[in-house]
Amino acid sequence: MQIQSLAFHFLEIPLKFQFSQSNNTTRYSSAIIVQMQSTRGVKGIGECCPRSYVTGETLHTVATDLKKIEPLLLSTSFETLESIRQFVINVLPGQIGLSSICALDLALVDAWSKEYQQNLVEAVGGKITHTVEYTGILPQAKPAKLEELLHKLSYFSFKELKIKVDTNLDRTLEVIRLIRASSFSKAKLRIDANCAWSYDDAISQIPVLMEEGIIVFEQLFPKDELNDLMKITRQFGKETKIMADESLTSLRSADQLINERICNHFNLKISKNGGFWNTLRLYQYITGQGFSCQLGAHFGETSILTAAGLLLASKADQLAAVEGGYGEHILTKDIISPSLKFDSNARIYIQDALSRPGLIAQERLTKIEKLI
Repeated sequence: MQIQSLAFHFLEIPLKFQFSQSNNTTRYSSAIIVQMQSTRGVKGIGECCPRSYVTGETLHTVATDLKKIEPLLLSTSFETLESIRQFVINVLPGQIGLSSICALDLALVDAWSKEYQQNLVEAVGGKITHTVEYTGILPQAKPAKLEELLHKLSYFSFKELKIKVDTNLDRTLEVIRLIRASSFSKAKLRIDANCAWSYDDAISQIPVLMEEGIIVFEQLFPKDELNDLMKITRQFGKETKIMADESLTSLRSADQLINERICNHFNLKISKNGGFWNTLRLYQYITGQGFSCQLGAHFGETSILTAAGLLLASKADQLAAVEGGYGEHILTKDIISPSLKFDSNARIYIQDALSRPGLIAQERLTKIEKLI
């Protein structure tokens, strides 16, 4: 397969409600959509959601990256999935950012699958019969708004919820009380501080929150404050999961986090970790070292990244949890029709979502021209 042309588009889709966390608040989904076409006229589509507070990338730095790498992309042949894998894990890193790599990786994989009429799950050795069960997320909000959101979420059978928190313990405890009084009274609970805590916050709050049934503590400190994270893991790691998210980007960062025992749990994301192949490599490395991980998602991902997450989940059978899959549950409109989203049981069946060649079957891309 030879790529003939590359195009990209900024995408901004309004959310159905404001999404807030410690380091960001938005009413929109911001992404870059990449489209490429092979010399045979086959089109591939990819997506990334750059977050400056994670990888340092923005929509504009990704655009610069894509222009920079276009000549190399157009001069490279991709006859096999292995050639794509080698390109995105060995050639692109160091030249462009991880979000940029993600968008190119997904578009290449999508185009290759359609050009050679290969089912991607089967091609990567995944389980087409696997069912992915998603976990819910509660953004930061006032109690009245959270009660309203919990009521809306009660339509879905989430067995696990993640709570976005700040440094206010009383407010976090109030959220937990609201959850326990809702239909999610028996749900497992995780918290995500999104880099907001200090070491003193962690020392004082973790014991209290463990008593309240919190099973995972995600990205407590700013991503480069690894010494404090290590101390917290040494103190509480035998009793609970201390998870890295923003601190985990590349294989190099994973190697440091594991070798120095800085944390004991990891949050993978297709966009921040450089696409399908780089994220799969991280998963295999982390689990191979005896550590656990989950698959996370950026808020407001379209069905393209949801499909990529499903592809990863078909291959990664030891994921502790899977996030995302919201589609038009949270987006006012999605880039494909029908939107790829979990059902009332909070599940997506891989066989239904990825039965045709491509990440997204060509006939489902009916909305794309109206949105980009």
